[in-house]
Amino acid sequence: MWNERDPILKERLFGLSGPEGNHGEDVKEYYYYLDSTPTHSSMKVLYKYPQEAFPYERLVEENRRRGRQEAEFELADTGIFDQHRISTSSSSTPRRPPTTF
Repeated sequence: MWNERDPILKERLFGLSGPEGNHGEDVKEYYYYLDSTPTHSSMKVLYKYPQEAFPYERLVEENRRRGRQEAEFELADTGIFDQHRISTSSSSTPRRPPTTF
């Protein structure tokens, strides 16, 4: 995914490693599982991606600055969704027909 404001194409979820976050490892993006089969052969996911430049550095710096007694600094705390400019992407894995022998 690309919002045309970041210098890179989005290939995977962005998160903080243990030393970067104030509460250990954490993904700093919003995605929701909408539906799934028990075997996960088919899943439906909703992913919300901001249409402004993604605040990578701000998330790292602010979470590094905060102590363990303070709340985590989340993506929504940056104000990036205040204007409701998001791209939602929903995808699902197609089901295969049953195999017959």
